[in-house]
Amino acid sequence: TGASYAAGSARYHHQTMARPTPATTLKPEPDGGGVAARAAVRRQRLVAVAFELLAEKGASDVTVREVCSRAKLNPRYFYESFADLDTLLVTVLDDQFAQMLPRVLAAIDAAADHEPDKTDAAIRTGFTHLTEDPRRIRVLLADPLGNETLARRRQQLVRFAAEQMADQASQFYGIPRDAPLLRSTSYLLTGGLIELLIAWNNGSLPLTVEQLIADAAA
Repeated sequence: TGASYAAGSARYHHQTMARPTPATTLKPEPDGGGVAARAAVRRQRLVAVAFELLAEKGASDVTVREVCSRAKLNPRYFYESFADLDTLLVTVLDDQFAQMLPRVLAAIDAAADHEPDKTDAAIRTGFTHLTEDPRRIRVLLADPLGNETLARRRQQLVRFAAEQMADQASQFYGIPRDAPLLRSTSYLLTGGLIELLIAWNNGSLPLTVEQLIADAAA
């Protein structure tokens, strides 16, 4: 099932990827309140404000001036952390992914060592995290399509997830890695879960969160 592939992908991430730290929760190293600590706090503020603006307006309407104004920072502080606006927006995308991944991995680790339990843990935790604050769905999954740089980054994340699904499915089920349908099925399932969340968020699917999770995990 699609959920089985999702759980397998998450297990693969757990085995091969360092767990990222969300930019919005980083705690700067103490240096007596010095330059590095203050710069880290300013960077966190810019990432948090950019997330809010992306959720409210979409990438095409976010500007450096508005980010700095809402963060109450001089524009020179923007450029101490980010080369340009697109760099900041990609950081927001990566930050949202980094906030979700450790939760999903921890839930999978805690679940019973049976495929249905691991599958439910992966889907339930990821979907619950995203639906608790639907802005996350727009920023991480939907709105990047309106910005070329973000669209490329989203495509990289989707491609990475799909390829890891194929790797894990091959290992888990003993399917040859070059089986004709393996790779295409993995891309189909990855995209399907994303589109399911987007459709729910825009009102096309009148489901409760529990129904949404049940459908995805079926």
